[in-house]
Amino acid sequence: MELTLDEHRAGNVVVVRFAGRMVLGQETTAATERLRALACHKTIIVLDLDGLHHLDPSGIGALLSLYAWAARHGARLFFVRPSSKITRLLETTKLTSLFPIYDSAEAAIAASAAS
Repeated sequence: MELTLDEHRAGNVVVVRFAGRMVLGQETTAATERLRALACHKTIIVLDLDGLHHLDPSGIGALLSLYAWAARHGARLFFVRPSSKITRLLETTKLTSLFPIYDSAEAAIAASAAS
């Protein structure tokens, strides 16, 4: 299943819903570029991972690249609803220390406002 992104923008927030697989290939590269474009001038980027079925090292690299890009541009990333498989992968790679994980986009947005 190819990677697709569906976005919703409101004020300084962009919520991006993932569907499919984030693996080595042009789709992941294109998705990273699209995420950067969507996140321009946004300070809160919520990545809804509920529909993400697989994440390989290339996908992890893409997320780290997006994190670094966001930090350079004053934006913050939040993960929402990763599957238990993706959560274990993020915990194993210690990425949960970089990416806060929330149960909903609303919870992530509220947490960003509180900090």
